[in-house]
Parts: sequence; structure tokens; C-alpha cells
Amino acid sequence: MKIYSRVAVLWPLHISHSSSPQHRNTACAQLHEGCSTDKTDTMNLRSTSLLALCLLALLAAPALCDKTGGKESRKEMLKKKVKAKKETVKAAAEETVKKVTEETGKKAAEVTGKKGGKKTGKKVKKIVEEKSCKGDVKYTIQTDCEWTRKTHPVDYPKKAELSPLCGTVHSKNYFLWRLDDQARNGAKEIAETGMCNSATDEIRNCQNQVPPACQEPFSFPCSKKSGVCSHGGEVTATPDHTYLSFQSMIAPSPDWSIGIDALQLCKDGEWIEEYETYLYPLDMGTDEGTTFTAKDAPNGLRRPITPFDPKDASSIFYNKKKKKTFPICLVLITLQE
Repeated sequence: MKIYSRVAVLWPLHISHSSSPQHRNTACAQLHEGCSTDKTDTMNLRSTSLLALCLLALLAAPALCDKTGGKESRKEMLKKKVKAKKETVKAAAEETVKKVTEETGKKAAEVTGKKGGKKTGKKVKKIVEEKSCKGDVKYTIQTDCEWTRKTHPVDYPKKAELSPLCGTVHSKNYFLWRLDDQARNGAKEIAETGMCNSATDEIRNCQNQVPPACQEPFSFPCSKKSGVCSHGGEVTATPDHTYLSFQSMIAPSPDWSIGIDALQLCKDGEWIEEYETYLYPLDMGTDEGTTFTAKDAPNGLRRPITPFDPKDASSIFYNKKKKKTFPICLVLITLQE
């Protein structure tokens, strides 16, 4: 009986004064064992007051143990949960970053020839195969030209006309003329004289390549010798020759022309059904004349081919009254059934 009274009264004090968390935990365990584990001894207690003291000790002990480290406090448990959650989130984020980095590294290796983040010294070129069109087809070319004193009043010449439309259907290995390049002899002759002889010779040589890069040359004259006229004709395109190019001289002029450079007739494996556009004047860069009837002023080094700026008010083709540059011709290219 004395033993149990000592347990009941002194053990909470022993717990509260235990400095070591390990000692406090041990004291808490001993209190529980002394007051509750031996039912026989507990039932033999004669004193109701002593039993009450033991019960009070048991009730006080959890609070003391909570405060002194016998059990984890809610705050500490919450801290651990938050820490565990942070670690889980961090681990998941690191795994995600790792996967993204690996995927990015693989894509970079495919494009630039890098493997595992190390340079291989080789560049990988992305090859895009163009879908080819099937079968030979025919296209009609029709222009509607209106180069008049009313549309282009500045320095308009008396005998204005447009030369025949010279050109061919070809592969990407040939060009009749090209913006920002110097004019070849064929384009130079068309621009300065309206004749197709040199261009025809170039196209014939193109046909003799292996494999041939050009179809037959064509020359479609305008309907009349006037600035108001129309060209018309038919051309053949094949799976190996899908680009259309042509040129016509604005006459008289130093070296000014209209034309189309390498129009692709095959798009995504299908022949285009129709193409329509306006043709604006071009400076072919082979003569330095500044008016329609200027004397020949050839330059030794040919300038790049450039279009006349339609917004340039100082241009000879600019209509100041209408505040715009009108096109020379409208062209319509149509697939035949």
C-alpha cells in the first residue's frame, strides 16, 4: 500500500523533473505499469483515497508526458507531416525535371547531332520530302494587260507595247530570272529588246541536261502591239517539271519587264487548279536609263533584279493623281481538265 501511494504521489514529480527525454519516457512507462498493469494488487488497495491518487497520477502523467516528450505533440506531428509532404513533392518535382531534361536532350540530339549532352561534331540536317504530283498535265496562261497613259501617266511613250511572253516549265535546277540575282543573258535580252532568242538557247541547253531540267520553251505574243493587250497559250507540266517561269519586256524601256519566277504548280502532291496574280514592273539591272525612251546606258556590272516600289511616289510607274502604282497585267493560270 505504501508502495502504491509513493507511485501515485511521487512519480508525476519524477517525470516533470527528469531532464533527459529518454528518462522521462521510461518514467512514464513505469507509472503506467505500477498503477494499471497488476489488477490484483490494484484491487487489494483498501483506501479509496489512495486509489484516487493513483488514478489522478495516471491522468496527470499523459499531460506531463506530452509536455516533456513522452509522446509527440500535435505540433510536432504536423511538422513531420509537412516535412514528409515537402520531401515527397520535392522528389516528384526532381523526377519530373529529370524526365523533361532527358526528353529535351533526346530532341536536341535528334536536331543538332548531340548525344547524352555531348557534341558529336556532326550536324543532322532535317530532310523534308516533298510530295510529288502524278501524271502530266496542261495549263493555260492568260494575261490581261493595261498599261496606258491613264494608268501610268508619267513619261508615257507614244509606241507603248508588251513583248511576247517568253518562258518554260522547269525543275528547281533551273531559273529564267530571279529576284536579287543578276540577270542572265536570256533575261537581259528580253528586258532590253523583247527578243526570246538567248532565253530559248538557255532553255534548250537546260533540256540537254541529264536528267532534263526544262520542258519546251514557249513564246506567246501579245494580241496587239499596244499597252492594252493579252497573252495566251498552253504549257505542259510533269512530275519532274513543276515550276513555271516567264518574262515580257515593257517596251520601250531601258530594261524593264514583267514576269513570274518559278511558280510552283504542285502543292502537297496535288496540281493547283488555278493561280491569279498582278504583274508589277521589274528593273532587270542591266541598263542605267531612267526614262522609257532613254538612250542605251549599259552598266558593266549588272545590278540585282529588283521590283519597282509601288509606294514610291518618285517612281516612273507611280500614278500621283491616284496615289498608287497600278499593275501592268493580270495573269490567270488554269489547270486543264
